Amino acid sequence: MVKVGGAVLNTFFTSCSSAWPTLLGGTTFLGYLPTQWLSFLLFWSINILVIYRGMELVRRLENFAAPFVLVMAGILLFWAVSKVHGLGPLINQPPKLTQAQFLKVFPLALTGMIGFWATLSLNMPDFTRYGRSQRAQIIGQTVALPTTMLGFSAMAVIITSATAVIFGKVIWKPELLIGELKNPLLVGLAALTLAIATLAVNIAANVVSPANDFSNAWPRRISFRTGALLTGVLGILCMPWKLTEDTHAYIQG
Repeated sequence: MVKVGGAVLNTFFTSCSSAWPTLLGGTTFLGYLPTQWLSFLLFWSINILVIYRGMELVRRLENFAAPFVLVMAGILLFWAVSKVHGLGPLINQPPKLTQAQFLKVFPLALTGMIGFWATLSLNMPDFTRYGRSQRAQIIGQTVALPTTMLGFSAMAVIITSATAVIFGKVIWKPELLIGELKNPLLVGLAALTLAIATLAVNIAANVVSPANDFSNAWPRRISFRTGALLTGVLGILCMPWKLTEDTHAYIQG
């Protein structure tokens, strides 16, 4: 998630100045330019700053991010649909896979999604314990979570399908899509939205739980803030972006 946020910042900086990619030199390190690493570390620092300030700031961020991202995603959906003049060109596109090909890749794709959500299900108590009642927890997880995930997934599919018509190629990575907008103002607005969404999701899904684990493992020596710092450092050392760099290696490896 931090890699995505760093890529978003890098795309925004590139839209502001075409000289940005090679501003610190053109020699790559571990496959990335120095400016890409700078963007990555900047977004990483923002994550650490938010979590270091404590759960109250995390709560405020999540409360702001949810409606803001939903509204901006709706605007992007409207833009995509208006560009292709309705849903017709998207829905009527012929399938790219035969039934046999689909049945072959579907179990792997389903397993990848189950594995993704399995970790988050373990993290859920880190937030549900702040619920006012058991009823509030049940409503939040059975009503809000499925509906928002279904809505965002549907919008993502429609917008991705629209890119094939608008740009002549399928663009499924958000950080690449915003780069195609060209206009620095539009790129900045889209980058802000994506950065907020990535920040909110990454902190909730990947930082809070291990920070609590470190703190509970040695409460006399490790505070929640220290646990968050350890999580951030270990997150970089593990280089998790390498795991998802190749979808075939991630799902089939």
